[in-house]
Amino acid sequence: MAPPSFSPPLLERARALFAASYPDAPDGRGTTTVAAAAPGRVNIIGEHVDYTGGFVLPVALSSHGTVIYGRHYPDRTDGRCRAVSADAGSGTPTAVVEFSTYAPLFPLEDSATSWANYVIGVVREYLRAFPDASLSLDLAVAGNVPLGGGLSSSASLEVTTASLLETVLPAPEGGWNVKDRALRCKAAENEFCGVPCGIMDQYISSAALANHALLISCESNSYIPKSMPPTSDAVLVICNSGVKHDIGGGEYPVRVRQCADALAALRRLKPGLRNLRAVSLDDVEEAAAEGILDPLTWCRVRHVVTENARTARAAAGLAAGDLETVGQLMGESHVSLRDDYEVSCKEVDALVEAAGGFEGVYGSRMTGGGFGGCTVTLVRSERAEALVEYLREKYQEDFEIDCQPFITSAGEGAKCLLVEKK
Repeated sequence: MAPPSFSPPLLERARALFAASYPDAPDGRGTTTVAAAAPGRVNIIGEHVDYTGGFVLPVALSSHGTVIYGRHYPDRTDGRCRAVSADAGSGTPTAVVEFSTYAPLFPLEDSATSWANYVIGVVREYLRAFPDASLSLDLAVAGNVPLGGGLSSSASLEVTTASLLETVLPAPEGGWNVKDRALRCKAAENEFCGVPCGIMDQYISSAALANHALLISCESNSYIPKSMPPTSDAVLVICNSGVKHDIGGGEYPVRVRQCADALAALRRLKPGLRNLRAVSLDDVEEAAAEGILDPLTWCRVRHVVTENARTARAAAGLAAGDLETVGQLMGESHVSLRDDYEVSCKEVDALVEAAGGFEGVYGSRMTGGGFGGCTVTLVRSERAEALVEYLREKYQEDFEIDCQPFITSAGEGAKCLLVEKK
């Protein structure tokens, strides 16, 4: 029941978009035509802990991602770069965005072009790391990750850009590696795009292994692969609430700040505390009793502490093939995100409740930054199609919105699709 890979159809879309957008693109001697792909992701468990050094357990989406088809002109001396994208929703091409790698790079403020900041920011990070590099590119982007749905469309675009750059830049001593790629993409999102995210999204898109989740330590930036069940046994169903979020604004940065404030307060109790992952529930109770943590901050920290414990147990459950336990922990995670961290909404809660009562479902929860976005449900494969139809019909009936459910599985990470040098 494994869904088809996203990359073949998106490669053809990106290739066609390139031809339509750049009829003047040189194609002669010295040019290099390249294409790269990177997946979106869904997090099974471990939510809102990646920016506090916690454990996360994501998988790459086999069915959804980004492809960039482009051409590099190493002999061009003006550093001119152009980028165009086909929107993941309508497929309508954007206007072509131009920038120069020989001039300072700054974020674009116009909402019609700000999508390109995820490309330009990554280009800037690679130029920082390799200041002698010469880059002049035409790029065409095609993606099918729902925008604002909590499935990391931004990280998918960043990592695809990075993978493409790594095909045209001289490799450093020791070669390219997935960790450095993820760190550069995270820096682009944090510093250039202004989003205070952790490492999870870029890391799983960069390093994912097919048929595996990655248990990532966001403190050490290390990971351990955990086998997912065969797709003949269980799959993931994703539903989009249709409530879009923007993690660069609103409540997401507030939660990041609340965790930073909580860590500073807890260091009065435990000097030298590294991060919130090193905090125990006893520490939280003691801090609350002594008035170090106010009731709201206590709830936020309790989520972080219990979510790290749930994620470690879920990883052990996957390794043991104990999907019942994994599903139970997913449900507990959602309750904690809803009640202690307060990042869910009524539409997402309704999807989780509907899925949780369906025969064959192991567990369901919100996924991503919250305040809308998607849910992830672990379900027996033979019940997946029926679940998709049930959720679509019930959500349409309750909210008059198509939740666009789809079946997916754990796919591979970023890869080069094409290199043609002339």
